[in-house]
Amino acid sequence: MSNLPNEIRFARPGEVDAVLAILHEVRLWLADRGKKLWEERHIDTEAMREHGERGEIIVALEAGEIIGTILMQTTDPHAWPESDPGEALYLHRMGVARAASGRGWGKRIISWAADYAKNAGVAAIRLDCVPRAQLMGMYASVGFSVAGTFPVRRFGYTLVRMQKVFSEN
Repeated sequence: MSNLPNEIRFARPGEVDAVLAILHEVRLWLADRGKKLWEERHIDTEAMREHGERGEIIVALEAGEIIGTILMQTTDPHAWPESDPGEALYLHRMGVARAASGRGWGKRIISWAADYAKNAGVAAIRLDCVPRAQLMGMYASVGFSVAGTFPVRRFGYTLVRMQKVFSEN
């Protein structure tokens, strides 16, 4: 057991490979259970490196090891095309390593991102997700509410838009 503290922070240079490993692990684990989440192309190595260079990757560490991640971006023209730049922050691709699942890391990562967004002075933090009760329930438990749906016509499915609005900044 390590004496290193648990923490959530923005990723540092050189940590993208650990983030990619977690996202691939989650994708495959869900696919094995018939719960398709992301396609392989959604976890593109070069794109993730660019996200890292832009400071968009958040990581969670347990005993010094990266065990969770999420992307936080300033725009989401696909799910929230009507939004003005700077009015919200947008979350994508959350994953927690299977070895760390069931210990509340998903909620902690989302809560950390929401606190960051509120302190940054934006009006809301937003995400889109597949319409699964357990997933939506987890987001609701940390203050997110449904803000509508949008069809992804190209792939023939619908996603749910959720947000946490900050009443005062």
